[in-house]
Amino acid sequence: MRTAAIVLLTVALFVGGCASKPPPPLPWQALKEASSHRFEDLTQEQFFAAAEQVLMLADGDDFEIRYLSENELYATREYFIFALIAAVNGTHWWKIGATPRDGGIDATILIKGKGQIHSGSTPQDAGNPYVHSVANYTAFWERMDFILGRSSYWPTCDDIAAKWEAEENRYISSSSALCHGTMKDTDPRTGEATIEEQAEE
Repeated sequence: MRTAAIVLLTVALFVGGCASKPPPPLPWQALKEASSHRFEDLTQEQFFAAAEQVLMLADGDDFEIRYLSENELYATREYFIFALIAAVNGTHWWKIGATPRDGGIDATILIKGKGQIHSGSTPQDAGNPYVHSVANYTAFWERMDFILGRSSYWPTCDDIAAKWEAEENRYISSSSALCHGTMKDTDPRTGEATIEEQAEE
């Protein structure tokens, strides 16, 4: 039931997003601050191992991961949603950078998205510019800190949604890249997935 509701909500957001005027994008400086993070006393190997683990917990083997260079991880995830009123397919692209400096890592994330709505004879483009959001980036860094043993806080998708529920600007509040309705969202504290596995029980 939970997955079905998420699917319908996702399709509604896509359709609504096409019909309504998008919110103003974040100023470049605000986006840069949200998508950048400094990790002290960390190597590239440790950083990328933790980053891969965060992505795998989000959706297991559905992420295709490769390295563009020793400083850059590139991950791709495709999804498909079918509901009675429409179907949506799309892709999220992640580019995660890690530059060694002064005994630590200067890290960056860039997330892009693109999708299509199939509700008639002609598919409609439904890009996701709001995956470049503060909520996505903040949650990723918080999950990294947990995996690295630097924090005891693991933000679940419910936690993320509650934290940003009062924010109407999707460039700030959207967590679709980490908490999409087709993702498993495995909690490392319990090993349980909160979306797909619940629907299968």
